[in-house]
Amino acid sequence: MKTAISMCAVIACAAFAVAQDAVRSRPMDQMHGGCGNYAIDLKTEMQLMSRKPVEVSAAIVAREAPPVQTSSALLVALRPQSQVHFAVPPAQDRGSPDKRAGLLLLGTLSPGDWRVSADSFAWIDMAASGTLLPSPSFEMQTGCATIFKTVVFHVSEATPTILQINGVSSPSMRLLITPVKRAR
Repeated sequence: MKTAISMCAVIACAAFAVAQDAVRSRPMDQMHGGCGNYAIDLKTEMQLMSRKPVEVSAAIVAREAPPVQTSSALLVALRPQSQVHFAVPPAQDRGSPDKRAGLLLLGTLSPGDWRVSADSFAWIDMAASGTLLPSPSFEMQTGCATIFKTVVFHVSEATPTILQINGVSSPSMRLLITPVKRAR
């Protein structure tokens, strides 16, 4: 009986992993729909993004990055990307003379997965202890004005974290940082 239960647990875990990989490897042609086309549950994030945002100006250097709250919609004023000095080189630098960028201090996040949702295109990185944090998944729906893109980052230990934004076309954007809730 114990072996049968263990085998069921292994099968359930394997099925969950396959489902997670299916979301991660979702083809780009499936990411051009509206808000209802997300393959992940973003109900909480959609509700939070629809609230009045807290206005904040992104910094050009990490030591001046303003602290921001998680689970609150933010309206982030960005700077010309040529002026921004990233704490860690971005995984992809989407800069050009007309692009905007900035840095925000997320403070000490608890270990786990964290989702960063944005209302427009941006390259988003999280950095801690001088390195970029891993990003196991992302999804976007280019026809969704509330959340254009959402990126998951894995925080392995509680340490001060910087959010780095680059490649934005407009002078400001809406952002939201939320912990990823685990299914029970």
